[in-house]
Amino acid sequence: MKRLVSIFLLCVMTTLCAAAWAVNATSPKHAYPPDIAHIKKKGTLVVAFYNGNVPPFFYHDSKNQWTGIDIDLAKMIAEQLGVKLVVKPSNTYDGIVDMVARRQADIGMGLLGITPQRALKVRFSNRYYAFNPRLLFSRVQLGERGWTVWDAMNQLKNTKTPVKLGALESSLTYTMIKQTFPNAEIVAFPTIEAALQAATDGKVLATISSAPGEISNWFDSHPQNALRAVEVDLPEQTVIVGIAVPWQSENLRQWLNIYIEYVKMNHIQEHLFEKYNAEGLEN
Repeated sequence: MKRLVSIFLLCVMTTLCAAAWAVNATSPKHAYPPDIAHIKKKGTLVVAFYNGNVPPFFYHDSKNQWTGIDIDLAKMIAEQLGVKLVVKPSNTYDGIVDMVARRQADIGMGLLGITPQRALKVRFSNRYYAFNPRLLFSRVQLGERGWTVWDAMNQLKNTKTPVKLGALESSLTYTMIKQTFPNAEIVAFPTIEAALQAATDGKVLATISSAPGEISNWFDSHPQNALRAVEVDLPEQTVIVGIAVPWQSENLRQWLNIYIEYVKMNHIQEHLFEKYNAEGLEN
């Protein structure tokens, strides 16, 4: 009887071992969630960026190659996933959100502000930095209105006379102007350079910048404009920047949150800011 039991147990163990071997032979060595597995299978991480130059975050260098803080961060994300980075440009910031929502891009980056309206279309990672926008005022228009640099913001908030304010179309700062100065006429420009030039030329009372250091860079490249325009802070408003992912990519979003914290805790983000001399950021 004992011999029969031993033979039976041996047969059972043999069957179980064979089944386990068959599972191991047919299962992938590493299993990934479907959204991450999709990226690894195609071998690329397609990242939507605004098709403009916004140094030091993303811009084209002298060789017409993408570079900047967010480009470096996108490269690091792609490297962590074991794939190559592909930058897919959009002509507007809202276009970035639409591309991600339609799954034409795996993620969206590049000073992409988090808003409730955009969150209806895509999911967002945790913030990876924030900043206070600034206004570039026309000195000519300030003088004509009898306003000073020091009271320009209060005058703008309380004025009953018509004013024109410029902003980059579809940017988060465009929305901020509408919320902060509801009585102002918003003039949308296709590029931030055109919007800043409009304030310098006095065609609008002021233009709100869409990125930290944007106005400083404008003055560096156009030093003569310092006599015609002046920069003023807008402390009441904060732009929260995150990474957009499709609604179906929740595993990817959670992984991005972990990686963002890793970058912060290991001071990688600080090194990127120092590398590109970035200012006015809260990480």
